[in-house]
Amino acid sequence: MLAQSPGCEETLLQELLSLSSEQGLTLPLRVSETDPTASSFSLNAVSDQGEHHINQQWDQIAMKLRRYFVNQLQKLPFVTRRLQIDVQMDRRVRYFQSLCCLQPTEEAWDRYQSVRVKQLENYLKTLIPDIDSDNFNILKVTENCQQIADIVIAMIDEDFILAHSGIIHSKPSSIFQVLHNIYLERFADDMAALIEEVWDEVQEDVKQDEGTVLKPHSDISGDTKPLAKKGHGSDSITGSDERDVSSVKGDTHNIKYFKSMVNIVVAILRIEQHWESLQKAVEIDTTGLSVKKSKRKGSLKGVLKPSSSPEPGRNAMSMMSSSIDSTTDTWNLPDKMTASFSSSASSLMSDNLSAPKVVEKARLDARVKWNWKIVFKKIAPDLAVHIDQLIRGTMSAVLEREQADWKASQKLETVPVKFELWGGKLGYPKVVSKGVYEFISVLDTFLPFAKAGSEGPLIYVRTAFGDAVNTCLRKFYAHLSKLSSEVPLNAPMKTLYIILSSCAYIRNTLLHYEMVLTLDDSNKLLSPLYKQFVDLVDQLSHLVVEVHNNYLATCVLHDADSNNWAEMKEFYEDERCSFCIQMWNYHMRGLQHDLWSICPPQQAQNMFSTIFNESLLILAQRYTQAKPSFRRVTQFRNDIITILLGASEFLYPACSSISEYIDVSHSQQPHHSIHNLCSTLLAAMAVVASPIDALYKVHKKGYQYKRSKELESSQEMLAIRTTHVSNTQWLSWIQRTVMQPGYKHYDDMRTTVAIYHHVRLLLSQPVADWAMVLQAYLMKDYTLSILFLTQSLDPDGVPRGKNGAETSTSNQGPEIREFVHTLIYVLSRCGHFTDALSKAIIPVIDRCKDWSCFDAKHTHGKEEPIPLWMESVFSVMRPFIVRVLAPVVKFVLSHQPEGKHIKPFSTVLEELPCGCRVQEDLTPKSKKTDETKVFVETALRMFVTQLTEDIFILPTCVCILLRSLQTQCVERGIKTHYQCAGIKLLALAFKHCLTNSDVLSNLTGISLTQANQEHFSLLSESVYHILVSGKVKGSSTPRLAGKFCKENKDWMIEKLNIIINYLTSEIFEVSDNSKLERATTLFTDQMFTGLMSEVIDTETGSAPLHFCDELYRFVTSEVVDSATGVQDLRKLYWMIANNKLWLEKHLDIHHVLPMPEATPIPPFTLDMTPRPQSAFDPHREFQMIGLCKLDHETIQNLKWDWMKLLKSDLGLSEFGFRSLLYNRHEMLDSTYLEDSEKKHVRILKAVFENEPHELS
Repeated sequence: MLAQSPGCEETLLQELLSLSSEQGLTLPLRVSETDPTASSFSLNAVSDQGEHHINQQWDQIAMKLRRYFVNQLQKLPFVTRRLQIDVQMDRRVRYFQSLCCLQPTEEAWDRYQSVRVKQLENYLKTLIPDIDSDNFNILKVTENCQQIADIVIAMIDEDFILAHSGIIHSKPSSIFQVLHNIYLERFADDMAALIEEVWDEVQEDVKQDEGTVLKPHSDISGDTKPLAKKGHGSDSITGSDERDVSSVKGDTHNIKYFKSMVNIVVAILRIEQHWESLQKAVEIDTTGLSVKKSKRKGSLKGVLKPSSSPEPGRNAMSMMSSSIDSTTDTWNLPDKMTASFSSSASSLMSDNLSAPKVVEKARLDARVKWNWKIVFKKIAPDLAVHIDQLIRGTMSAVLEREQADWKASQKLETVPVKFELWGGKLGYPKVVSKGVYEFISVLDTFLPFAKAGSEGPLIYVRTAFGDAVNTCLRKFYAHLSKLSSEVPLNAPMKTLYIILSSCAYIRNTLLHYEMVLTLDDSNKLLSPLYKQFVDLVDQLSHLVVEVHNNYLATCVLHDADSNNWAEMKEFYEDERCSFCIQMWNYHMRGLQHDLWSICPPQQAQNMFSTIFNESLLILAQRYTQAKPSFRRVTQFRNDIITILLGASEFLYPACSSISEYIDVSHSQQPHHSIHNLCSTLLAAMAVVASPIDALYKVHKKGYQYKRSKELESSQEMLAIRTTHVSNTQWLSWIQRTVMQPGYKHYDDMRTTVAIYHHVRLLLSQPVADWAMVLQAYLMKDYTLSILFLTQSLDPDGVPRGKNGAETSTSNQGPEIREFVHTLIYVLSRCGHFTDALSKAIIPVIDRCKDWSCFDAKHTHGKEEPIPLWMESVFSVMRPFIVRVLAPVVKFVLSHQPEGKHIKPFSTVLEELPCGCRVQEDLTPKSKKTDETKVFVETALRMFVTQLTEDIFILPTCVCILLRSLQTQCVERGIKTHYQCAGIKLLALAFKHCLTNSDVLSNLTGISLTQANQEHFSLLSESVYHILVSGKVKGSSTPRLAGKFCKENKDWMIEKLNIIINYLTSEIFEVSDNSKLERATTLFTDQMFTGLMSEVIDTETGSAPLHFCDELYRFVTSEVVDSATGVQDLRKLYWMIANNKLWLEKHLDIHHVLPMPEATPIPPFTLDMTPRPQSAFDPHREFQMIGLCKLDHETIQNLKWDWMKLLKSDLGLSEFGFRSLLYNRHEMLDSTYLEDSEKKHVRILKAVFENEPHELS
């Protein structure tokens, strides 16, 4: 039968085991290499020839079966990535189970180890050619170390799962010992050979450069102890900072070889970290007490290097001498199992394998340690010397070059920092000096060595690294401090920004090294140096602020002609504002551009807001004390309007949240002070530049007399008295088109205005704020999300791609697909906004007119495309879909083709080998069954059962969407299947997944055969029918699906009711009103009480002041923690940035000032690629305020309701009002007045001639 049916070995074994179980037979298949009963036979015994022949036949059958399963194990494809449906692992377990059925478990395990050793050798030979071969290149070979590490980790994972699946009954320590012998020893030996080869190359280069070769460690053993003892000082390697660096050039040339050695160390550390994690997974504390860690492991983020746990006693420099068969001696194997095999063996061969389980936990002290660091024992001291020389040599070369450049041009060459590092909690800059960047790069190269040197031979390297970092960075500290002292006298201010950024970069690097290298809190070698750089950064920030404040006070804002308020001649005939005011606006724009493009983001924003506040203080003092003549009143008014217009624009980059812009509190400094100063300037303009008759009408009976009398008779008096008057009301007078009095929150604004302010605030930040990005798409009932989605998927619209080319929505171009998938995925990750997906998708369905796809009469054809919005929803449901379909996919892939099926033995046997007849009731008498029908029914029953069990883990956002779709269908009069629109969406999702061979191949890691594709196609139609059509039969109904529904009618109704009742449950109804809309402070406090533990400020330990901002930051963490969260938010940020002009036009935003004439409004684009910051154009920037043109005529002709302005709360005390009143030219005794003005002036003087404390 084996010869007649090749490829049916697995089925044949299953039949043999089934026959054994059903008929109560013992099959002699588990043959051991040594027969335990051989010694019991007499030497003169005569064996039965028939029995001997039968035994030989069974031995041949078992041998062929074993050979087949071993070959299958060898043919399993190798996959390094983690598969969502791991069919290969199931096959591996099944094949190994089959081997265990054919021979004792320990022998099967030995045979399996031999297979794995051979596979590992083949992989290593491919990636590490023979050292003596002609094509061997040590530099290229070491580049493959990461790939080799991936292979070793994947193979260890596969064997770990296999060993803990319940087949092997051995202690975890024994299992890890075998894995250690198979993989870790071999890998360490190969890496040791590579390290020796690299070290030979280093010695050869040193010999060529210096004429000598470093002595081996055995010859310099006398220097070992002094080197270790010196490790606690800053000069442990050399004994002095003034060391001889004559050999630095040779070492610098050899850095490529040291990078190769680092590649090896990083690969080893990755494997070691994974090795320790596996052992930790099976550990158990037998004492019941927690184990205190004696050493704190440093953070490995950004280094990808774990800590080490060396094991003394093994020399990894020598190759493995013992064969793989000897590994079984380390096992605590159970007694030899007899040849009999119980009927329970058949259950091991069933299709539905049980989940792997850990059969026994390991003791904490039973870890199998990997002593790989011994490979560096001979070279560690010399390696430490070389690394020390390389670091110090790089430092000397870098400082010499920077000092030469400084003497030549008083400038520093810069290098951009990776944009992934910009900002963050540590505050990484965008640009640093080239010298600092190169030196830190060299340090980063050797950081893995220092990390691995916590114990063992590499402690020499760790000590040398720490001493070199301390010594060299102290010299950088002195170097940068000296350069900063020459700014701004001998160098431009931009150089000071570069020095500041370089110091911040070094500061962050020191903190990172401290976290990685420090083992306990008592031994922080880099802390003193870190504190010095923290202080230096603060000093440089203070210096930047002081220099700009002095420059603004003495140069920018100094103009004798503009500030001559007593002049009786108009300033440029009242056609423009003062030159110093325009220069102030220009200077602040240039300052923002420089700080934003160089300095750490948060620090840049703090410095800008501080300088902005100080400059406003100078202007407020000047204009509150100015007494303009009659001819200079217009200039006075134009200057203040220009200042306030500029201030309203500069507030966007100065603020980090909307509360600082429109509802600032006393604790938010300097923003509270900025608003106070702007309110003071507005009050000065209102009192000094307003018409005298308007001032007289409002204040002829005293300061705010009329206003207070009107309020007393108003029903709103009590509310106004108890309402805190905001100092941001001046914005409603300056930005009157986008601001209204009383705005304190986005809920107070129109939707278009709120989105405009938030987008302006977002794009004005020095670096993208992910919380603001997410808030932009969530705020105001997801208006921006809906706008972008509908615009992208509008059948009548023509969005633009990356290069401005038209992108058709009909063919679902890559740009549209990328944006829609990205936005839908991000919305689905917002756990506290579960209705986001629903409210964003439904308007898209309206725009695309896709409601017909939910109609019960509509049948989705095979060639009918899936709408892009629906495909995006399917991607959100992907984990749920995979979980439900995983058993079905495994069943289909394990299904034997019809040609490979064999007849059951019970149907062809007349009698059993013992002579007994086969049991009659076990022999099938019915007609031949349809194998396809059995296959489909089994798969469908498996699918429905799994769906019923897993429906409750469907994401909440998807459940809310499905409930909302049904509600919308009812409102539109659309009849849906089972009155549940979600059931059809689920059916389409499963159908789409089963018919997409690329998706299935990606999930399983298997290339589907034609037979597999046909099976999945048949199942997809059947699954869609049983969920949607049920018992209704039509021309398109699959025959087998119809039979299944008919034969299992009651069972299907029961299962469908569970699914439908859950999808239509009232718990997924969502109110149209936002939980934060018009919420009181008490309600907001109670709502966010549960979030307080997540949003408490970790630095101050105090609760945040603004709960809404913190809510969005909390939700942002949910998105960022996902696999592609940061990349998706970055795409969405640039989607907004690249459409800012189109968005402003679409929102119908009008400005007080006109837009530049040469500003075209681009069409909507789907370009999400980052764009560099535009260059600073002095000519253009001089003529701009914010996004608008600085148009003097518009400013001069701006209309003012002086009566309303004077009646409003200007934030003035009575003394302040009186002081400003006497700054008017009419109040001077020598001023000529018209007859109509004399009365007004006389009465005002009479009312306000006394001191304030004398007024009643």
